[in-house]
Amino acid sequence: MVKKEFALVVLLILMVSACKTAETGQEGRSFGPLYSEHSLTLEPGRKQAALGPLFSQQNGAGYMSWSLAPLMSWWESPEKDSAEFDFLYPLITYNRTGQEYRWHFLQLFSGSGGEDQEAKQEKRVTLFPIFFSQKSEDPSRDYLAAGPFYGHLRNRLMRDEIEYVLFPLYSKTRKRDVITKNYLFPFMHVRTGAGLEGWQLWPLIGHEQRTPAPATNKEIARTGFDKWFAAWPLFRHERMGQGTDRAESMDALLPLYVIQRTAQQDMTSVGFPFFYHRHVKSANYTERGAPWPFVVLGTGDGKSMQRFWPLYGIATNAALKKQFYLWPLLQTKSIDTDDLQRHQRRWLIAGYQSSDEFHPKTGATKSSRELWPLFTWRRDETGKERLQALALLEPILSGSKSIERNYSPLYSIWLHESDPNRKASSQSLLWNLYRREVEGEMRNVSLLFGLVQYKKTEERQSWKFFHLLRFSNQGK
Repeated sequence: MVKKEFALVVLLILMVSACKTAETGQEGRSFGPLYSEHSLTLEPGRKQAALGPLFSQQNGAGYMSWSLAPLMSWWESPEKDSAEFDFLYPLITYNRTGQEYRWHFLQLFSGSGGEDQEAKQEKRVTLFPIFFSQKSEDPSRDYLAAGPFYGHLRNRLMRDEIEYVLFPLYSKTRKRDVITKNYLFPFMHVRTGAGLEGWQLWPLIGHEQRTPAPATNKEIARTGFDKWFAAWPLFRHERMGQGTDRAESMDALLPLYVIQRTAQQDMTSVGFPFFYHRHVKSANYTERGAPWPFVVLGTGDGKSMQRFWPLYGIATNAALKKQFYLWPLLQTKSIDTDDLQRHQRRWLIAGYQSSDEFHPKTGATKSSRELWPLFTWRRDETGKERLQALALLEPILSGSKSIERNYSPLYSIWLHESDPNRKASSQSLLWNLYRREVEGEMRNVSLLFGLVQYKKTEERQSWKFFHLLRFSNQGK
């Protein structure tokens, strides 16, 4: 009983001292791992955290966010009129900008809404691939598709219009003026359009042809073609660009040969895909593969390639240089133009990767280093830096704000941030077990979740122990 009473007294003292520190305005506050508050380093604002890394709230430049890691998080910007919500990311996500919104459940069950191009409200619900629905203020834009039984879609799945009954028995799609009727998709179809007719019994045989036509007052010019296939993909015969000065042809009988001729390049392959010869006319560039993709050699005006996969490879042109050694052990990529100089390096795919960027005209630089799963470090064009260790997901899903809000607080045992423009920096170890903040002449240091605190300003230095004992002196 005595131990319980003593614990209650200590807790009461700490709660009272925490309430007293609430009167200190912009000072950092710490109440053990239960609660802490401090200024943001990379931008003006404040951050509050409770229960270690589990709960946090942040008020930054033009936005507010909170997270209950790893369960859910919310981000909102009144200035941008936008908001984001995640629940067990990426299980459920919600995004809104203005009146436009979209939510997802496992990227399969989703909904969206907002205004169309005619400023009329419409809403969509999708349970991919068995249910599609849209309701609009314009009834002509409504559609519904339910399972394989019946469906009528507009501007979905890369088609202007889709109709089906007992799919895959029958379906009809339209893309611009081309209409395709499928019977027992994808094996049989008939295709029609302006000057177009085609049919196929896939994979046995198929033919499609479109006659060329010049431009008129009502229609744009129509390019013609003639395409055959048999025993797909073994035999193909294609004539493209008819009626233009960009005629193309392709004949293939796999694996014996592939012959392709276009206005830009000629390609011949024997024993496809192992041996080929390609010549790009405009660049006077010739490339040979024997066997592709393991050995490729290419030379031309300002461009070259040497590939002996997986041992070594290099490809260059006027602005770009790509190399690999013992793929995937080391890969590099460099860009050098008048506007941009960038060098990227990657070891063991996602193990270690680095990027350095320089803009010659402005002098701006940008860099990043990532070593999975140990750390991630970035410095932007303004000089702001952020170093995090550990980094279990950040190198894999680089730049994801949802990962940073929902998961990074749980395993980030060390965090360093600095902003040279504000002369501000901060370091945090084990969710503020140790924390140090610098801004101009001000220094704040907190040990043992705030049980020991040190503050230094231009006029005063002070120490605080156990939230109760305070010692201070004037001057530096």
